[in-house]
Amino acid sequence: MKEYIKTHLPCSVVSFIQYLIRNFVKFCEYISVLCQPIRFKKSLIKLRDKQVYNVAFFVVHSSVWKYDFLYQLMQQHKKFKPLIVICPVVNYGKENMQMEIERNIQYFEQKGYDMICAYDIKTGRYLDIKKEVEIDIIFYTNPYKYLIDRRYYIDKFLDKFTCYVPYSASVCCDSSQFRLSFYSMLSKFYLENTLSQQIAKREMLNKARNTKVVGFPVLDAIFDNSVRRDVWKHPQKFKIIWAPHHSFDAGCSIHFSSFLQVSDCMLKIRNRYKKDIQIAFKPHPLLYIKLLNLWGKGKTDEYYQAWADGENSQYEDSEYVDLFRTSDAMIFDSVSFIYEYLYTQKPSLFIYSNSIDEQLNDFGKAALQCHQFAVSVSDIEKFILQVINQAQDPLQEKKKAFFQNNIVPPNAKTASENILMDLLSVLS
Repeated sequence: MKEYIKTHLPCSVVSFIQYLIRNFVKFCEYISVLCQPIRFKKSLIKLRDKQVYNVAFFVVHSSVWKYDFLYQLMQQHKKFKPLIVICPVVNYGKENMQMEIERNIQYFEQKGYDMICAYDIKTGRYLDIKKEVEIDIIFYTNPYKYLIDRRYYIDKFLDKFTCYVPYSASVCCDSSQFRLSFYSMLSKFYLENTLSQQIAKREMLNKARNTKVVGFPVLDAIFDNSVRRDVWKHPQKFKIIWAPHHSFDAGCSIHFSSFLQVSDCMLKIRNRYKKDIQIAFKPHPLLYIKLLNLWGKGKTDEYYQAWADGENSQYEDSEYVDLFRTSDAMIFDSVSFIYEYLYTQKPSLFIYSNSIDEQLNDFGKAALQCHQFAVSVSDIEKFILQVINQAQDPLQEKKKAFFQNNIVPPNAKTASENILMDLLSVLS
């Protein structure tokens, strides 16, 4: 039908039809947002008498899995039965979808979590979750409609109690992300701090009436010294993370990435200081996909393998809390780490671009000022020498102040504990 319309109708008519469809979809979403309080009350009525709540975590990328502590708390609690539901990611083709599914299965199998897959790679069958799985509460791991398969997007589960924690800190001035109807359709939208909540109140369609400040669950482990995993090849060396962003192409709404400018230099720096340092290459998950389009598979795989096989380097593509906590420093331009690495209060270097200030909100700008800046390769080397020589971090006091004012979760609890407390309070 789409092809017939494009072929047989004038472009102006096709454009007008597309305009009508887009606005009709927006209208339907707006009506759905207006009805959210009614659905919220109905979902509470259904759940009030339940002895155990079946909780499904809809996962598309294990690399942005933020709910580890919350899942474990629910495992230990008599009122909750958590389950991982691996959902197909559809925005970069079938091959990438299958690769992500296999990666997710391996990741959660290693953790020993209860898990089902919404798509069977062998048979091509999609799981009808509503009919085949009993679910009371859903936690989404990503808000974007055209990322997850449409069968598992929030608009198919409006009768359920739905929750979300941002997979990345809200530091960008592109606050339009809060205008996504997804956020206003949620039963509960859990935010990291009051600064983010203030932005949400200005931008969200429902004025953020479904939000709650709890902290940032992914980094709860940093507050728990009992959880530790040895992630470094050579832990006796100075351990530095390099975390490049993917936003070098014109299609991105934000542009933080310095990767193309420093990719070769970082390998040379790794080799130059191999006696003293170990570098963990921790790219944004989308960097690989972007490089496939720019470099091709051969060059991209060769570059990633160079980091994986290096005498004093390693490639990290999964959760990063233990990597953060056991590191000595970070070099980066990944936007969410502007906030997240401040949990460690360790030396950090942001590879600076001229447009960075225009792309950050007030919260992001305040966090950015807690990092040192690099505008050249020589600045990166100076920072590495500072780490090797164990020089005092010139921004240590600023980091401490930001940590106390903007990072420590409320109620003297972890973020995951705050979420669990809120759910029990609302559902009881």
